Amino acid sequence: MADSGEEDPEEDQSVPGKFVEQYLSMDDEVIDIIDEVRRHQLNGDQNQARRKLRNLAKSRENAFKAISYSAIGTEKFFEDVEDQMGADAASKLKKTGDQYEDLQTDFQVVNREIFANRNYPITSVRGDFASRTSEDYPMLEVSAESGSVETFSIRDRCWKLLNLSYEIAEGVEIVLSDEEEIPESEIKKVREHIDNLNGAVANIEEIIESSESHDGSESGEGSETTGET
Repeated sequence: MADSGEEDPEEDQSVPGKFVEQYLSMDDEVIDIIDEVRRHQLNGDQNQARRKLRNLAKSRENAFKAISYSAIGTEKFFEDVEDQMGADAASKLKKTGDQYEDLQTDFQVVNREIFANRNYPITSVRGDFASRTSEDYPMLEVSAESGSVETFSIRDRCWKLLNLSYEIAEGVEIVLSDEEEIPESEIKKVREHIDNLNGAVANIEEIIESSESHDGSESGEGSETTGET
């Protein structure tokens, strides 16, 4: 499983006063909405839960940021709240954050969607062996999640998913080639994942070569037994 590897949230938390003021003025209303989000999740309706969170972020931006940063739970955020709003406000937000800590990833995802122009940002990817087809081809199942929402699930032959990887890599090439200046943090992450891809490709090459060698050996044994050339 691979996660997003990103630091969250994606904006400055050092001036939380304006966030906290709106939250404290309507905390009961916001808590009711978050509780409704949790009920949707428990009932298996992850998409409706996500829509509720998005609507909260759009309609009550500062209150959403206050409760999401509280759930994420960075010490600097609480320290700044205490400095600007007092110990009681910081204590209240800490208690709220602990109460909704299980929604932390969903808060992070919606924060990226609404305030960083993302669309279902990926937080985890899984690749698992799947049962073979009737034609006896090895199969791979790949799924991705954006918080608690499964964004896609694919089951297909290995070369098909390698082709998908190629198309994605080609898209990355096009996007980066259009950038005049690529942020250093993005370069670092891209290089890291290029190294991961190169390592995986090298391993696949070894497996293929080993399989070809094994098949050739079996074919040769068969020729000697049956007299075929």
